[in-house]
Amino acid sequence: MASVLCFQGSGVVYAAEDLTTTEESPYMDVSEEDWYFDGVCYMKNNALMTGVGTGEYFMPGEYLQRQDVALILARQYKNTIDNNLNLNQSNGAYYTDAVNWVKKKEIMNGYNPENFGVGDAITRQDFAVTLYNYLYKNYGICNLAVVLEPVLNKYSDVSEVRPYAWDAMDEMVRCGIIEGTGTDVKMLDPNGTVTRGMAAVMLQRYMEVFNHIFRN
Repeated sequence: MASVLCFQGSGVVYAAEDLTTTEESPYMDVSEEDWYFDGVCYMKNNALMTGVGTGEYFMPGEYLQRQDVALILARQYKNTIDNNLNLNQSNGAYYTDAVNWVKKKEIMNGYNPENFGVGDAITRQDFAVTLYNYLYKNYGICNLAVVLEPVLNKYSDVSEVRPYAWDAMDEMVRCGIIEGTGTDVKMLDPNGTVTRGMAAVMLQRYMEVFNHIFRN
């Protein structure tokens, strides 16, 4: 899969790097036959997502909550850009510093200034917006929806994509990071929620496509 991106107005084509894992499952509830196995292992190996509770279970079917998305991207930033980022400096909840960081970076703004949506499952379109914002705010990547034919129109529920999420959804689908749901009729399901298993797969694709950028 490949993505067309632009830096400072120049179009550049990038291909994904193959980062598939070949290892035993690190969690009791994830087997090598599961479709999300490689993604879960990648999240574990890169310390982006961890197990739940005592750490023995990944809980792939549980919904990914908004504050945990903030924590994942803050960990990615710390791992690749600024290892001085302290995500444990406050005496608040485990996600407090990460939520403050994504708000400061304008990667995630919450529903309003007083309500970030802690405890809420993130939707597919909000997940797309968050991933896109992480690229745009940190690396100056701009969306090409204005010059390329949109890829979303082939999905029957494209009208359900909110205007604020259109460019981000278009770019994430174009990159192959978010794929349609269903078999006979492909659906974007923009308002559907993202499970931890889904997130692991999409995040691995995201890291594969943009790995060369994150490491520079």
